[in-house]
Amino acid sequence: MNVPLPIDTESMLSWLIIIVISIVLVIVMFTFLWRSDKL
Repeated sequence: MNVPLPIDTESMLSWLIIIVISIVLVIVMFTFLWRSDKL
């Protein structure tokens, strides 16, 4: 798959990693708060 993309893959990858990390952090924070609320 050597299709030339309009966006360079490196910036896409970095953005994807940043988004995934932020989502994971938000999920962890929410679960932590929910558990502390439950307990």
